Amino acid sequence: MHDATLGSRHAPRGDDTHYDVCFSFAGEQRQYVDRVAEVARSAGIRVFYDLYERVELWGKDLYQHLDGVYSDASKFCVVFLSADYARKLWTSHELKSAQARAFRQHEEYLLPARFDDTRIPGIRDTVGYIDLRQTTPEQFGALIVAKVRGQSTDQVPVARSDPQAVDGEWVATYVAAGLAAAVTGFLAWMQHSLEVTTASTVGSLAVSAALAAAACGGIGWYTLARQAGDRPRYARWYTAVAVVVGLAVGGLAGHALRPSNDGPPRTYTEFAGNRIGSPLFKDPGSTPDGRRIPYGTAVEIDCKVPDASGMASVSNWYHIVSDPYRGLYAPSDTFANGDPLGGGVTAVDARVPDCVDR
Repeated sequence: MHDATLGSRHAPRGDDTHYDVCFSFAGEQRQYVDRVAEVARSAGIRVFYDLYERVELWGKDLYQHLDGVYSDASKFCVVFLSADYARKLWTSHELKSAQARAFRQHEEYLLPARFDDTRIPGIRDTVGYIDLRQTTPEQFGALIVAKVRGQSTDQVPVARSDPQAVDGEWVATYVAAGLAAAVTGFLAWMQHSLEVTTASTVGSLAVSAALAAAACGGIGWYTLARQAGDRPRYARWYTAVAVVVGLAVGGLAGHALRPSNDGPPRTYTEFAGNRIGSPLFKDPGSTPDGRRIPYGTAVEIDCKVPDASGMASVSNWYHIVSDPYRGLYAPSDTFANGDPLGGGVTAVDARVPDCVDR
């Protein structure tokens, strides 16, 4: 440690200190602190902020060096208190060094600022603090400038970004969350409308739910991460509302624009796989037609009826919609159902829906 750089061991508050202010904070709040440091430095305040001191800190015994910074080398020490701050070893070391300075100095040195209400050992409840939940980095930077210069805040020009621009950025976040949810809801309804079998519908909705979780989770993560910076109140609730509204709007749009079922029903080509022909019935299993579909003949099927007749080796009845067998039924087990002719073992084509579902 270079004492000439950091000031004397028991330096009083005055012009011989190397820094006007030093910052002690947890890394989780760096985004907010970085903007505060920029505001203070742009106003000519000498700030000890680790990113500004990388060359100075390179190779030093940081435990000893930082003790000198926080106990001797600054006029003030701003501590950014939070739950993250309370559990970090380095912030604990920095705070102890700063408290040692505050103990021997009869004027204020520690300047607390809070991201939350976590109790920090050594910081009394009676000590005035700044609530960062209601203060933007630009506003807080202006307060630090005023404190160092001994001014009232109305004497310090606040180097702040355009509030409307900041609000616009947040609005863009909410809009992005809503749009992601809307697209997911729309796709979910469209996929549900296009699928045929129950299994594929469930799979489709599961994929849509995963997409929704990924999209909304990503937007939510971004929003929560930004809360370490300038955060509007109730940001999480605004994001949740945007997601819910987006899902509702997208779902309604998908439902309204789903493919119409008013046209001709979809049909499936099946080949008679019974070498003696597939027997025909006028209804599912009770009234024989007397004819058979010749082996290898292709017919069009639109739906199936689960067997209720108790007939041996019959699981379902295909409803035929092609001539010359239109309107008749035949056992699904007597068709190839996608298997090679003469060697089929599949009892029913899984693509064919139940007739009650059409």
